[in-house]
Amino acid sequence: MDINRINAYNIYNTNFTSEWKVKGEKMSSPINELIDELKKRAEFEITDTGYFKDIDVKVPYNKSLDRLSKLGAVVMNKDDEGNKDTRMLKFYAVSGNGQFKRTSAAITIGSRNDILNKINSEDFPKIIDDFIYDTYAYFRDRDIE
Repeated sequence: MDINRINAYNIYNTNFTSEWKVKGEKMSSPINELIDELKKRAEFEITDTGYFKDIDVKVPYNKSLDRLSKLGAVVMNKDDEGNKDTRMLKFYAVSGNGQFKRTSAAITIGSRNDILNKINSEDFPKIIDDFIYDTYAYFRDRDIE
């Protein structure tokens, strides 16, 4: 295994990866932990119709970049003109000192199947990685620790 190989999802070289393999075994990373927990909870807790309790999944973030302390995703009801079947997926990150929180725009808005399809899509780790990079740059530019 080439230890210096750059991960396909890690296009910004930010030390964040969505897939690391050591001797054929997948190691845990914050992005993988978030995706795995979100998949488990979304498949079980999101209903096809009607309201459900918001799913808030967060993982502690490694200190490779000290400006972020937590990474999370939330799936919530989006009451759109009385339509109870619309759901919304968003990401958020918390600054290193815990005082600031940045939330993404809606990643997906749609039915239960739309949300699950987005979570299971191949580009989902890259979407998270892009959000992390943008959030890190946002905090860095505003000198937020």
